[in-house]
Amino acid sequence: MWNPYLYADEHCIFVEERDLPDPLLGLYVATPTIPPTIILCSSLRSDPRLRRCVMAHELGHHETSFGFDFRKHQTTYQDMLKRARVEYKADRWAVRKLISDDDLWRLVMRRGDITHDDVCAYFDVTPQYACLRMQILLEDYYCEKLRIRGDKNRIIFSLPKPRKGRRRNVKIKTAG
Repeated sequence: MWNPYLYADEHCIFVEERDLPDPLLGLYVATPTIPPTIILCSSLRSDPRLRRCVMAHELGHHETSFGFDFRKHQTTYQDMLKRARVEYKADRWAVRKLISDDDLWRLVMRRGDITHDDVCAYFDVTPQYACLRMQILLEDYYCEKLRIRGDKNRIIFSLPKPRKGRRRNVKIKTAG
């Protein structure tokens, strides 16, 4: 299982814990005078699963958000759209690291019919991250040959026919 704290250490990213104002749970800071630093809200100590996801999200900012200034006040609709894009990119990076394609496929093949709760428990992530990762998997692998289809409530994988001629369906249900 991928460890975000080890990743931060290997990439020389400092991690600090402080009281942050609501609704902030984490913050990534890197300027010419401040080395890359992740600040986690001290209240996350009581929820290790959320803390792990917030840490991965902030690492996503380090990897995907070059040049974005979080301190800039959002005054226009374009500013809000840019911030939303930056947050979404960080989330996508984080869920791909926390839940790799190979590991998620292995879980699907092993269990057959899984829910987002199964994904949460197996990968130690929040329900929001489990649902997002399942949506990304559907987007990445949607094609006729793999017979993958679904919507926001479930994802269905129709695997190639086994030698005996029967098709096996594997379902992933998301929150809904």
